[in-house]
Amino acid sequence: MTGGGRVDLDGGGTLVAAAGAPGEAPRAGARVLVAVPPAAVTLHAAHPPAGSPRNVWRGTVTGVELLTDRVRVAVDGAPPALADITPAALAELRLAPGGEVWLSTKATETVAYADPARLGGDQRE
Repeated sequence: MTGGGRVDLDGGGTLVAAAGAPGEAPRAGARVLVAVPPAAVTLHAAHPPAGSPRNVWRGTVTGVELLTDRVRVAVDGAPPALADITPAALAELRLAPGGEVWLSTKATETVAYADPARLGGDQRE
């Protein structure tokens, strides 16, 4: 993780993340784990216009699952993600497995934590 919150992901892609809770915040250059809740991921039919979200990437829908009051959409991309949307949004976006979609999330909802496998040892990449 860089001092500016940029995280280069092992599987490809880059995210801008906020540091975890005090005492869990990784130092610059440390290997980290990144968490993004499915409710924090927004899906778009086309590249979203410039705005607040610092993280924007493209992916392919791999699954759609109805969960009582919402729909969980699995997306393969760099990084892969899960997104929770409403049934109305699913219909409006016409999402189905194999379809392309754009994802976005704010840096404040993308949290980096020190990798517990590296705690107590060398935290450099």
